Amino acid sequence: MTITPPTPSMTERIESLEQTLARTAARTRRWRLTATALAGGLGVAALIAATDATRLDSIQTHRIDIIDAEGRIVAAIGTGEQGGQIDLWSSAGANAIRLTAAEAGGDLAVWNNQGRTVAGVWASAHGGHLAAWSGDGATTASLQGAGGVLQLAGGPGRVEITGGDTQSIALLSEGGAAALTPTSVSLTRGEDALALSTDTPAVRLTSSGETTSLSAEALRFGGGAVAMLADGDRTRLQAGDTALTIGGDGLALSRGSQPILTAQSMDGEASLALSSPGGRAVLHASHTASLDLAGSDTESVSLASGAEAAILETSDQAVRVYADGGAGRVRLGSGESGGIRLTGGVDGMRPAVDVLGAGEVRVASLTTDRSGLGLLAVADTTGTPVGLLHGLQDGHGRLAISAPRGRAVATAAEDGTPAFTLQTADNRTTATLAATPRGGALNLMNADGTPVVLAGITSDGPGGAAAFQNGSGETVVAAGSTAENTGRIVVEPGPSPPPVSR
Repeated sequence: MTITPPTPSMTERIESLEQTLARTAARTRRWRLTATALAGGLGVAALIAATDATRLDSIQTHRIDIIDAEGRIVAAIGTGEQGGQIDLWSSAGANAIRLTAAEAGGDLAVWNNQGRTVAGVWASAHGGHLAAWSGDGATTASLQGAGGVLQLAGGPGRVEITGGDTQSIALLSEGGAAALTPTSVSLTRGEDALALSTDTPAVRLTSSGETTSLSAEALRFGGGAVAMLADGDRTRLQAGDTALTIGGDGLALSRGSQPILTAQSMDGEASLALSSPGGRAVLHASHTASLDLAGSDTESVSLASGAEAAILETSDQAVRVYADGGAGRVRLGSGESGGIRLTGGVDGMRPAVDVLGAGEVRVASLTTDRSGLGLLAVADTTGTPVGLLHGLQDGHGRLAISAPRGRAVATAAEDGTPAFTLQTADNRTTATLAATPRGGALNLMNADGTPVVLAGITSDGPGGAAAFQNGSGETVVAAGSTAENTGRIVVEPGPSPPPVSR
């Protein structure tokens, strides 16, 4: 039997992971200080980060941090030296899980709260690897895709199962020799079972019905033991308190009662779950793809891709990001009192920032009109607009305030001078106040829209003038100052009485 020595790259990878963990811890401390300093200033920016939409083609950023209620980073999506990277932290501040793109492919690392590597799944130039380490850094279990090699270790010895062309099971001590010490082996067959045992007995193989078990109760490597149990369509490999269960609808790696990694495929849906006492990350793939991140005491966050799924959503729906026909939509808030909705612009849909009141009624909106000019609207609790501020062509603007019986409008005249008008509910102008090059001007209209009171600056001097007109628009009284700064009042005579017939 050819004994394959441990893969050198595994030791190198442990050292690399520990160096990376040290750098990540330092960077995390810097992020915490920065996040605390900017927590007040970034409140408004965070509000413009979510809403209800249905699809988003692309999100581009250097890093996304998820923090808990205490302001601590519990998850981060960013970039590493070789590509994308996802990190999860426990509530104690320990970097527990990292999913990253490495030179040869994907790399998943799991650390304990002391910063030591306890589990890993990664790709190399020769295939996939899966490994588990003890708390002191010793490798306790590994599975290599190249040649199909499974190793279970404890202390100075290990069990090595090799597939491929060699297909062997080796029991190795620290020096490479077989660790079996019993002096005799017996194989017996009972009525329902087949048993293989040694003098101690150290090894026992039992088969009964559909259950087959292989135990190594006295087969020890520096104080460790290994056991394999096959029950129906499942096989369990046990090394110390670390167990690998294969079969059924998936694969599971656990330590004691704590699951570490679970991979399942059922009814067209595949999932990969990574767990630690401080959090959990679940990757789903079916008609939609999603990644669920959850800390031990925080709201979970889902990242998804699907026609009807939110691109990003918290479990309490306080933050939702959607795609909407090519225009991204962000929704903040899920309470009865309302929320904020941010919609990106696209052909056929104008960009908008909407403030929603109770019952999803839009009470304020910042958007553009059909000409692409700015528009700010304010509405009452029924959604009826009561205030409108928007831009006009040629540098003009308009402000309209509505009331049940009319409106007040501030705008600019054609010559660019500002004007303020009062209008009735049926759009009749009743009063106008304007600023002209010579000074202010005031017009008051009757119910027919005819100006009956006019006040302004005289045409031949800087003084004021006022005119009163009858219902036909004819001036009947005029008062003002002359060019010589004297006062003058003109009263036009009324119509002549009809002639008297004799």
